[in-house]
Amino acid sequence: MVQRPPSARYRSLDGHLCRLAQLPPALIGIPDLAPESVIGPRGALDPGTSLEAMYVCAPVYLPDEFSACEEPDEPIVIAWLIPLFKEEAAFARTHGWEALERLLVENDPDLTDWHRPPLPVH
Repeated sequence: MVQRPPSARYRSLDGHLCRLAQLPPALIGIPDLAPESVIGPRGALDPGTSLEAMYVCAPVYLPDEFSACEEPDEPIVIAWLIPLFKEEAAFARTHGWEALERLLVENDPDLTDWHRPPLPVH
């Protein structure tokens, strides 16, 4: 699940996400799309933004029941893909997902704004 403004200037993002969804997890660079994983950076997610990576997490703004769909064979996990700047992705890999989530809570960025300023990582 990715939130983005409904604007024509973000149309190429849909294609990027479709290509990402079709890749086997091993080719994305992580063993599976587990929560607290970082995908990328792989260059700009869209020509109009400097965001280059995605952080996989539980959809925290929705009820807990939304995080998985129980199926007979195995559950389907619903994940939120939060777009990150290259520096934020590096911060998450170096300091861990807990540190990244603390920064998100402390700074409360608009995660639907693909022109938001980067988080103050250090």
